[in-house]
Amino acid sequence: IGIMIFFAKTERAGLVPAVLGQYFLVFGLIIVIGTIKNKEFNPITLIFPSAGALCIIVTLINYFGSENIMTFIDENMPCILMALFLVVGIVLVAVALSRYFGRKKRCSYSVTAKCIELRERADNGQMMACPVYEIWYNGEVIKLCDDVYSNNIDVKVGDEKEIMINPDKPKEYFVADEMTASAIIIGGIGFAIILVMIFAFFMTGILG
Repeated sequence: IGIMIFFAKTERAGLVPAVLGQYFLVFGLIIVIGTIKNKEFNPITLIFPSAGALCIIVTLINYFGSENIMTFIDENMPCILMALFLVVGIVLVAVALSRYFGRKKRCSYSVTAKCIELRERADNGQMMACPVYEIWYNGEVIKLCDDVYSNNIDVKVGDEKEIMINPDKPKEYFVADEMTASAIIIGGIGFAIILVMIFAFFMTGILG
């Protein structure tokens, strides 16, 4: 906030978006790295660092760029934005497919798991829950929890579900129907973005 006030006082308010972009970029990268380390990467988290980087680049070009560059950006901004959205859509589809088939390949052993607990926590005034499963594998009892909380849990304590585990690392697992739904949602969003952008390219005459 202090930096923004300083820019405003020194008639450099045009640099404020770059400052905001730095916050989005830094905190976005922290979130992305954290999810990767916890093996819970979600491509949606890429939106924050991408938006931050875009704010920084556009602001610096606008503030320090040559007149030719600014003219090029002004004339081609719709195409640039459509191309960026098209890339986002392709990335979402690719990540959804990679996560689905990658985990399906690693987690190839089916076991029956029993829900023994629902861990709960409050998030923005809503109660979120995460199921804890128990399985019998290789002569020992193993507890499984992916620490992914949701307010839409279709399992209760005592229920049994067929889950797929990694035979080499049994704590890596997935519930088939849940993973399929997640892949369909993420991939569907990406595919919808791709279709809309292709239609936009045709409407603007770029691909026509």
